[in-house]
Amino acid sequence: MLTTTNVNIRMDTKEKIEFEKIVNNLGVSMSTAFNMFAKAVVREERIPFAISLKKEEPYDPEYIAATLKSIEQYKCGKLISFGSVEEAEAEAQRINEQRRMANAN
Repeated sequence: MLTTTNVNIRMDTKEKIEFEKIVNNLGVSMSTAFNMFAKAVVREERIPFAISLKKEEPYDPEYIAATLKSIEQYKCGKLISFGSVEEAEAEAQRINEQRRMANAN
């Protein structure tokens, strides 16, 4: 039989109310949500999400720029499609070899 213990935590009242609304809408109680968190910490031996002092951008500007460039290439018919990962890797190796040879000259 599983033994249990009580754990008391302090948190901001408004945050507690919002948290409780969200977990209830997800179909679990606050107690279950905290137990899920504790089980994830024990299973993964880490906090199961990033903790940072740095405020991160919601989307990386470099990633957005690369995505927009790919979309433009697609619209212009400049993208190559492959039947398999192996075909794509072989083409990448061929292109890299051409670049090495060009740089060697």
